[in-house]
Amino acid sequence: MLEKEYNSLLTDRDRWKREHGKIERERNALRDDKDNLTIERDEWIRKYNQIKEQLTNQLNTERNNNINTRASERLEEQRTQLALKNQKDLAEEKLNNANIKIKSLEEEKNDIKVELSLVRTEKNQKDEEIRRIEGELTNLRIENERELTQKNNQLNEKESELKLKEEEIQRLRSQKELSKEELLIEKLRSEKENLELFATELKIELEKVQNLTEYHKQLFQAQKVCSQTNITTSENNIARTKRDLQNSGVGIISIQEVCRKCERIAQLNWELNQIQQQQFEAQQEIPTNQ
Repeated sequence: MLEKEYNSLLTDRDRWKREHGKIERERNALRDDKDNLTIERDEWIRKYNQIKEQLTNQLNTERNNNINTRASERLEEQRTQLALKNQKDLAEEKLNNANIKIKSLEEEKNDIKVELSLVRTEKNQKDEEIRRIEGELTNLRIENERELTQKNNQLNEKESELKLKEEEIQRLRSQKELSKEELLIEKLRSEKENLELFATELKIELEKVQNLTEYHKQLFQAQKVCSQTNITTSENNIARTKRDLQNSGVGIISIQEVCRKCERIAQLNWELNQIQQQQFEAQQEIPTNQ
């Protein structure tokens, strides 16, 4: 019984030994697996750390890049905002200047309107003044024509008196045997008196009449000696004096009549000078003949 149990225990011991050996082998295998797993784990840890380091470096790089990019973007954005602000300020300044200019133009426009209104008012006043002056000129022309008619009648009367005086001079000459020189002097005096009387009736200054007479004398003498320069000068002086008389209100017909009288005086004056020159030359020849 005991031997049987002993054998059974031996059998169990052997079985346990076998199992223990098996367990040892398994434990050794597990140890090997553990070592392998440890090695593998260390490898994975190394790889993990390497990947982690790479990822960290990459992340830091990307983060730095992102920071730089954001900084660049922020700087660019600030530059853009500054440029937009400058453009906005410039646009606002231009707008303000435009508004000021528009306001100035509006004020100038209003001033021009006021000035235009004043000009129109002044123009209406000038038009009214022109109409009034034209009316006065018309009345003055009518009055001048009437006075001219009267003066022509008076002139005709004076001419008739002059003819009577010439006839009287001729009669006196025939009676008293007046010389040609004395006759020309008398005619010249009569023509000058007639011209002065006519100029006084026309309210012409005697100084202008004397100047016009002198210009006609110069023209008559220049024509006699064919001096074109003196002719031109005298004609210009006469034209200027006639224009002055016309501007002062003297009618053109009256001016022409004054000029005819000046021409007559110039002719008589030249004839008198010729006679006096002949007499002087004759007196100079008397001692030689003796």
